Order: sequence, then C-alpha cells, then structure tokens
Amino acid sequence: MKNPGIFLCSVMLLCLGGCATVAPVPGWVTRGSGAYPGDQGRYFYGVGRASADIKDQSLRFETADNRARADIRRVFDSYTTYLMKDMPEQKEAGVERSLSTFSSGRVSGLLSGVQVTDRFTDEKGNVFTLILVDLETFKKNAVLMEGLSPETREYIRKQADGAFDRVSGSQEKGLNR
Repeated sequence: MKNPGIFLCSVMLLCLGGCATVAPVPGWVTRGSGAYPGDQGRYFYGVGRASADIKDQSLRFETADNRARADIRRVFDSYTTYLMKDMPEQKEAGVERSLSTFSSGRVSGLLSGVQVTDRFTDEKGNVFTLILVDLETFKKNAVLMEGLSPETREYIRKQADGAFDRVSGSQEKGLNR
C-alpha cells in the first residue's frame, strides 16, 4: 500500500457516515389528525405535510402549517356532527337556523387558539406540522360564534365533553384494529 493515510481516512469517513442517525418519526406523524385525550387534557390535532419538492424552506413550513389547519377543519366538521347528532328536535326557527349555521362547516371562528406545536423534517426533506387546540378553547370559541341562539350555545357547552369522548373513542378503536 503506497499511501496508508488515504486508506485510513477513507475507512474513518465510512465509519463516521455509518454513525449518522436518522431522527425517529414522531408518533403524531403516523397517528394523524383527530380528537385525542392525553395526560395534559383533551385536544384536537391537525397534521399537515409539505413535500421536499418545495425548495424554499419557509414556504415549505407555511404549506405544512396551512395543510394542518385544513386538516383540523375536517376534525371539527366530524366533531360538530357528533355534537349535533343528539340534539333534540326543536320546532323553533331560531334554533334550526343556528344549528344549520353551526354544523355546515363554518369553523373559521373555532380555529382561534390553534397553535403550531411541533414540526418534523424527514430524511427526504418533507416537512410535517402538528397543530392543536384544546377542548376548552374550542368550547369557548363555539359559544361565541355569531348566529347561535342562547339554547344552542348552552347545548354546545353541556354536550361538548361527551361528543369529544365519542369522537376520540371511535378514533382509538380505529387505531386498534
């Protein structure tokens, strides 16, 4: 061997390259969006993904964040369906109108308090964003929405916990299949 230094450097580089570790994928990336109870309370989660093909990193983060917000809107739509499905039949026009407004998917007011809580970039450069809003913030925002009658506001306040339990329970069953 004419130059053992080159050989040793090559071996060291190979060894160092083999020591590189890939960050483990957080559980929320694979679990996805939903309504989940946890140690610190009850939360709605939204997960967004932006492709590594978006070269501008800030645009990639913004895209993942916006997709997570859209994802949590779908969670809210599902949640409001559970919340309203047991609402007793009301003959008053105001309650029916309020119910239609609330359950029609207009959840922009409910997104107040949504926080980006984590981001993960995989080895390919794809960005994942986790956002959440806690149940108490959701209830507070829901009863402040315009167009809801006092009866509907009270119903939401009283039934929100049970509806959350039904949504999160059905999601947990789906995860355990």
